[in-house]
Amino acid sequence: MNLLLRAKRLAEILWRVLQVTVAWGDLLLSRKKPRDTFRKVWSGDDPCATARRAVLFCHFDRHGRIADYVVHYVQELRAAGFRIYFLSNSPKIQESEIAKVLPHVCEAIWRRNIGFDFGAYKDGITHLAARGLTELDGLLLANDSVYGPLFPLRETFERGEALGTDFWGITDSWERRWHLQSYFLYFGRRALESQHFLDFFLHSLPYFHTREGLIRYGEVLLSTFLSKAGLRSRAIFEYNDIIARFMRGAIGKKNRAYRRRRTIPYSYPTQSFLIGRMATDNPVNSTHFFWDLLIGLRCPFIKRDLLSYNPGHIENIYLWQNQIARHSDYDTALIADHLKLTKRPRHWA
Repeated sequence: MNLLLRAKRLAEILWRVLQVTVAWGDLLLSRKKPRDTFRKVWSGDDPCATARRAVLFCHFDRHGRIADYVVHYVQELRAAGFRIYFLSNSPKIQESEIAKVLPHVCEAIWRRNIGFDFGAYKDGITHLAARGLTELDGLLLANDSVYGPLFPLRETFERGEALGTDFWGITDSWERRWHLQSYFLYFGRRALESQHFLDFFLHSLPYFHTREGLIRYGEVLLSTFLSKAGLRSRAIFEYNDIIARFMRGAIGKKNRAYRRRRTIPYSYPTQSFLIGRMATDNPVNSTHFFWDLLIGLRCPFIKRDLLSYNPGHIENIYLWQNQIARHSDYDTALIADHLKLTKRPRHWA
């Protein structure tokens, strides 16, 4: 048994070394700026032309489709009073697809998929910097890697602004090191006026070629870089709070009623696995392992890759429609229809 544990530990160390090596290599090779990343720009109806809050929304679909759940998300952002810049990284896109979002956006921009979503954010901020970025009261970075919003965005922004920070996100993570997860990041006026914010996106951030480089030196480094510059940040649904709630529900007999209302119980082996991870301070992705608890707490999104691929082998995810219907009036057909088009068995993916 000791030999197996040692072998497992060695494999984990080697995997982490490989991840760091790949990320460092990507960082060194990604400094060269491409000539022009924008392929085409469409002007939208711009229904929120006078809004003082803007959103850079990143989209990707290998077939160039703009799914109904994405259109719904964009409509909710417009209803929340955001001026929307829709950036698509898709390899191809039809005019008929772009037409779905033009009534709701200021501009729709088709760009080369260089640097993934952070490459789109970098180009979008560069685009806005010449159009009065610092005059905005707030800037949201969002993408289509989540389904939702399951609850009104007005409620989300009230909770975010109540944190009293310079920038905030929906959830945070301790994987690799602490950071706000980048599928939904909001920056207030103080952050936008900070030279460090512009330095990060316009000068420090390269166009990454690998996911590992993007996560380690894009998503993770963003929170660290701005925090070291004196900007305050928090998540609405903090990892440590989610873990505390899970542990109380998994261990404490007094929380059975709470557990029935908020979560879908795991089997004993899975609970033991998670408790072991918590006991050894080995973090997990809360948006995957505690998706049901987050929805019970009115988190407005559920991750797309969780439902499409379930990389963590979460055993209770098949009940996602029941959990959403229990707490939200979101039309789950928007998710189901997209999964029918995109979800494939793991060995075909």
